[in-house]
Amino acid sequence: MSRRAQENIAVVLLIALFAAMIVIGMDYTPRARLVSFPVAVIGLGLALAQLAWQNFRSADDLHVDALQILAGRSEKAMEETNAPRPKAPKGGGFTAELAAFAIVAAVTTSFFVFGALPTTFVFCTAYLAWSRQSSWLRAALIAAVVTLAIWFLFGEVLGIRIDRSLVGPMLHRMMN
Repeated sequence: MSRRAQENIAVVLLIALFAAMIVIGMDYTPRARLVSFPVAVIGLGLALAQLAWQNFRSADDLHVDALQILAGRSEKAMEETNAPRPKAPKGGGFTAELAAFAIVAAVTTSFFVFGALPTTFVFCTAYLAWSRQSSWLRAALIAAVVTLAIWFLFGEVLGIRIDRSLVGPMLHRMMN
C-alpha cells in the first residue's frame, strides 16, 4: 500500500470520527454542545482540507517540514540544533526532581487556597520569567492574557464557577 493511500485512510478515519462527534453531539444539551461542536467542526474542516490538499497536489509539493513551519527555523539552524551537545553534569537529577515535585505541590496548594485565576497568573509569570522565555513585563502581560482567556472561556462562555478557593469566599464576605 502506498504512503498516500495510508494517509488517505488515516484522514478518512479522522473525518468519520469528527462526523460521529457531531452526530452524537446533537443529543447533548445546548450548553454541553459548546465544547464538543467547535472541536468537531474545526477538526472536520481541517481533516477535509488535509484530504483535499494531499490529493490535489503532486507528491513533490507534499514535502513539508513541520518543525520549520512551527518554529520558523531554517534548515541550517535545525542542523546546528541537532549537533551533539556536551553532557550535563551528573548529580543534579534528584535535586531537579525534588524541585519539580515542590513546584507541582506549590501550584496545587495555591490552586486550592487562592483559586484558579491568581494561580494561573502567578505560575505563568514565574515560569516564563524564570525559564528566561521572556522578560518579567512580557511574562506578566502573557500571563494576564492567558488568565483573561481562562476567565472568559470558563466563567463567561461556559458559566462555570471558577472561584472555588478557600480565600475567595472569605474575601467576598469581608468586602460585603
